[in-house]
Amino acid sequence: RRQRRRAKRVQAADGLWDADAQLDQEHAAFGKNSARFLSVREFATAELCLAALRAEGRTVWATDLGQGAHVLAPGAAWLGATPGSLPDKLALVIGTESTGVSALMLAAADRRGYPPQQG
Repeated sequence: RRQRRRAKRVQAADGLWDADAQLDQEHAAFGKNSARFLSVREFATAELCLAALRAEGRTVWATDLGQGAHVLAPGAAWLGATPGSLPDKLALVIGTESTGVSALMLAAADRRGYPPQQG
């Protein structure tokens, strides 16, 4: 009996993975050639990363759900009315889902924001 319930749960989970794979295939076209717009670099420490960003004159924004963070959505008053109101050199720091951005990055960020959320 226990094995049957487990088998049903595994089957249901497999169905979810299949649905995710289908969505990935449907949306793959949206991401084609988008890598040319990204610069991905790795640093040994957050301090070295911040030093490089500041040396390049970049504005640092970090994702955060805490008080004082602003919504990152078109039409948000703080973003300005035109796309030109965004910083010319912007680094967006995105943390993990479980712990978010490090305290060091949050403290160093010029602005903290979060994507619009539903529900």
